[in-house]
Amino acid sequence: MLAQYDLLKLVVTDEDSTVKTLVYEVDRVIPIKNAREGYSVEVECLGQEHWLQKVDVAKQFFFESAQQVVEQLSDFYNDIIGNSQPAIQNHDDTSENELPRWTANDYLFGTAEIKTYDALLEVVEHLGASVAAGGAADFFELVFDTNAADLTKINLRAFLLVQVLLVALKLQSQIRFSK
Repeated sequence: MLAQYDLLKLVVTDEDSTVKTLVYEVDRVIPIKNAREGYSVEVECLGQEHWLQKVDVAKQFFFESAQQVVEQLSDFYNDIIGNSQPAIQNHDDTSENELPRWTANDYLFGTAEIKTYDALLEVVEHLGASVAAGGAADFFELVFDTNAADLTKINLRAFLLVQVLLVALKLQSQIRFSK
């Protein structure tokens, strides 16, 4: 029987034989009675990164790069989590955290508490602004992947959005239309 906080591990294989492991946490189990189909269960799940929405952070960063701020926010989260919350890893690995180190901005998360997830997104979204406005004039993406080897950890990945768009354009250019 599924219960709240149980982990569901899904292993998905696509048509190219690429295997992706996804882990979700059960949030609610809702039994449903239907006259035509009988009994069924609706399971509402959350990604493991939802725990970042439960941890408040109140710290100000002055003249720090986006990469350093993301590292420090992730370290703060990792330092205060409990046993049931997944730890963030790869946040200090420059091949996974590709946010710029050359920016020097102020992030005033100390004026009011903010959720860790929201603070991480604010850092990444700020990079889309012009350099004069404290950004990087580039768009970046922040994602969390399941660590298939250790379900108590999630992998942080931050990368330039153009990399994703170039792959999409390359795929699109390979599609041929005919009448």
